[in-house]
Amino acid sequence: MAFHIAAEQKKICSKRLQLLDQAVARDPLFFLAYAELAGAHDRIYFLGFDHTEARLKLADIAMQSVHRLASQLRRDTPGPRTASLLGVFGLRPSPTGVEYCPRHAAERNLEFPSGWLH
Repeated sequence: MAFHIAAEQKKICSKRLQLLDQAVARDPLFFLAYAELAGAHDRIYFLGFDHTEARLKLADIAMQSVHRLASQLRRDTPGPRTASLLGVFGLRPSPTGVEYCPRHAAERNLEFPSGWLH
């Protein structure tokens, strides 16, 4: 029974990755898709479906895009709605762009490895 659940979960994760990859290929500025993509790679790694450095690198690349786009979003669209959107991902506006905020992340049960947001 557990094997069947794991196999089904792996199939769902793979399909999710495929759809998110298509989304960012169609729209390289799709902030939310990059954030979900980073999380999807993370889940695949930590669930043990692909426990390789390459998988972590893919998650890191997606998080770098999240950070880049969040900084751009903050510059181009300042205001409370942007801060709220960033807060969903444990980020907050800063004078230089965005930064990781442990309090925001803890409120949403998020935890990004240190160094992901440079």
